[in-house]
Amino acid sequence: MKAFVAHSFLPADMDLVTLFEKMLEAFDIIVISGEKPSTEPISDKIKERIESADFFVGIFTRKGKKQSEESYYTSGWVIDEKAYAIAKGKKVILLVEEGVDEIGGIQGDLEYISFNRNNLAPVMVKLAAVLWELSRKALASTVITSDIEPFLTSQKALKVSFSRGHF
Repeated sequence: MKAFVAHSFLPADMDLVTLFEKMLEAFDIIVISGEKPSTEPISDKIKERIESADFFVGIFTRKGKKQSEESYYTSGWVIDEKAYAIAKGKKVILLVEEGVDEIGGIQGDLEYISFNRNNLAPVMVKLAAVLWELSRKALASTVITSDIEPFLTSQKALKVSFSRGHF
């Protein structure tokens, strides 16, 4: 399986992003992001990579404090990438840092996993549970497909023979 991981590229966030990516890799998930340079426009590159992924992981970290509030902005790119993934029908896993209160208008009512960067154990346990469930479902569909493939092939051959008057 492949996951597109959307995240901030602020230096303060990179250790956190690396930790989440390592968790995905522990489940044999290939991690792709917008980080690797390309000759195409950034938005096209991101869209192609999201489309090529099996699912989307958005890491919504604090970017800046809102004036006169105790809440924080997050990366507009991550919000837009999440919206694109949803529009493309991707399953999404949303990791939202405490204090970030807006992760996107009409898609803002999705379930998410909240985290505190000073206590990551709870988010890692929840993320592991979600990844295990995704991996289990992917494995089940692969096993089912490979187990019934010979049957489907023989049924097609039987149908072709029958339609030609041979049986």
